[in-house]
Amino acid sequence: MLQKQEVKKYWHSLTKSVTGKEKYHGISNATMAGGFPNGTTRRVEDTPPDHFKKSLQNISIAELSEHAQIARRTFYRYYHSKEEVLTNYLDRLIQDYIIELQTEKLINFDDLVNLFFQYWSQYTEPLKILQDANLLVLILQRSYDKLPATYTTVMAPWHITNSDQRQINYDIRFITGGLYNIFDEWLKTDHQTMPVNELVTTALNTIKRMKDS
Repeated sequence: MLQKQEVKKYWHSLTKSVTGKEKYHGISNATMAGGFPNGTTRRVEDTPPDHFKKSLQNISIAELSEHAQIARRTFYRYYHSKEEVLTNYLDRLIQDYIIELQTEKLINFDDLVNLFFQYWSQYTEPLKILQDANLLVLILQRSYDKLPATYTTVMAPWHITNSDQRQINYDIRFITGGLYNIFDEWLKTDHQTMPVNELVTTALNTIKRMKDS
């Protein structure tokens, strides 16, 4: 498996060549165990979303494979399209978020708001690039698909205890959709000037005013 420092150098080289940026912070998932069954640990979906800024349509499989340092035939063995690489990357972020939900003790709704923004703000750079390419909404769409199945594995005092799947689905869309849209606005206009803790406070103030009205 690649050492973390080696992965950092790889990401730095790739993102600088594609976008001209000096740094890329969303690298933690690149060190996850696994990869291709033949032992290759550099996975195509580990190519950061910066690469998609060039335009998903204009990137060739050959170029993507070259940057990931795997053979093009290996790409076709495990992926059907470039879009699948992107969705795999997002699915990994969502799965890590779900693990955070499952392991954190959510005493009240404030804890969820804080966890949500603290988690996703770790990936500001790659998510900003997806936003600029009008692809950020994929996170919301794929979250809607994945969160209902994990509802009962997350301990939260506002969760219903029966199996009313319709109510669960509406709860998830109300909560996740609201938090996502706040994050989307922050990422679009304020992420460089507003610290994430201030974002959390702003969101909680909005919720409190609605609750107290």
